[in-house]
Amino acid sequence: MYCLGVDVGGTKIETRVFALNKLGELRWNKDIGLETLSVERISTERDKGLESILHRFFQCVESAVSHANLRIDQIESFGVGLPGSVDPRSHKMIKGNSMVLVNCDFEKEIRNHFSYKKSIFFENDANCFSLAEFISGVGRIQRESERYKMESQTALGVILGTGLGGGLIVNGRMISGRRGTAGEIGHNQLIENGFNCYCGKRGCGEQYLSGPAFEASFDFKKHSQLKKPIKAQKIFELAMGGDSLAMSCVENYKTHLARFLAELNNILDLDYIVLGGGMSREDLLYTDFGKYMKKYSFIESSLPQVFKNSLGDSAGSIGAAMLGVLEKGVIH
Repeated sequence: MYCLGVDVGGTKIETRVFALNKLGELRWNKDIGLETLSVERISTERDKGLESILHRFFQCVESAVSHANLRIDQIESFGVGLPGSVDPRSHKMIKGNSMVLVNCDFEKEIRNHFSYKKSIFFENDANCFSLAEFISGVGRIQRESERYKMESQTALGVILGTGLGGGLIVNGRMISGRRGTAGEIGHNQLIENGFNCYCGKRGCGEQYLSGPAFEASFDFKKHSQLKKPIKAQKIFELAMGGDSLAMSCVENYKTHLARFLAELNNILDLDYIVLGGGMSREDLLYTDFGKYMKKYSFIESSLPQVFKNSLGDSAGSIGAAMLGVLEKGVIH
């Protein structure tokens, strides 16, 4: 059996083709329990419009299937992670910061382009990330340490990338919600009367915790004296080197993130939180993070651990592939 997972992000599209063991005999382990046959990654280039994104999507899938020495009709399960809330009935993205993808009928486009007749599964990309980390990443590591059983783990996956996304695992099950918006944390208010957000509200977490928001905060502190905006990684490097403005930006970011996560934990009582996206790569983010969260936590003595992801930035495509595998009931 072969399955395919596509992660459609704000900056990249990644496709992975997997070979599974015999149906009913698959066990997820350190190697994910899947044999990766091919991986393809290209930029999304969302500024060029929907037709361009679809063209690049098909190009990425076709290349991955070809490099796996397969035909598209040999793919038994086709999973897609989209950068926004996905309606479980229409399978369309109903809201997200890649506005050009809203209401695009990806299922129709895929079936028409490939003449594909088999199962296609759609989910929010943050849900795909959280699912992959729960089954084969941080969640597996926690289970191996015998801290938690699979059926009792409650966790939150948070993507700090082009936007701010979340995926929720409750008692070992991914929760999408009635309209596919469960875990859509990026549009909870962080700052009262804060920056305007594309969603129509003000002060959303995404306007302060996404990668572009962090970069903009440094640019603002420099009063636009920069020839061009500095990337997040460079700002963290400057902070590590003692640059006072960079240190201030990092401190402010960690304070905002700690408040945001602590208030979510006050509601969800999480076992752990796993961070993904470009911002999650920075080790400085995790230094003494617990002390930041305590300030905003109801029960200070029982904070969830906050982990860097263990599957890297490919967790989205891995989780997308898992959607169909879960549906077929081959996870043990």
